[in-house]
Amino acid sequence: MKGAFAIAALLAIAPKPGFSGWGRVSIGMERTKAEAALREAKITFETKTLHKTGVQLLTFTREDGWEGAVYFDEKDPQHVNQVGFTSRPLAEKDAKAFMDAVEKSLGKPARGYDRPEESRGEKVWKGTGASLGVSWSIHDGKWTVFETYHTSDY
Repeated sequence: MKGAFAIAALLAIAPKPGFSGWGRVSIGMERTKAEAALREAKITFETKTLHKTGVQLLTFTREDGWEGAVYFDEKDPQHVNQVGFTSRPLAEKDAKAFMDAVEKSLGKPARGYDRPEESRGEKVWKGTGASLGVSWSIHDGKWTVFETYHTSDY
């Protein structure tokens, strides 16, 4: 996706108030239900294992081209504890348009920081049983945005 179409897609999937995770997969959802939700949405995913911890995750590409992963709790591997997305490198205006859409949808974040001297920042919103962190980093003039749904105590 390029240009205005890409931004329209990003704005259309911005989280809504009262979120409990990413639209299809909620924090705490049983693994079998998370897999079924992805299949129902016709999202092809792979199961991978983190070598250091042995935690399993499901990886896929979201409809807007962002790389996604559903993580399962290390102590309770049958339940989702995080859902994360990483954008492809974006122009500053596109990254800011996405972040502005999230803030417009969810209102003022519960907390956040902006560290331009370190080329990074984050904003965190609280939902219903989940938190959403939207962070960014800048490398060689390109922005990467991270959209991560966590347990509510994040």
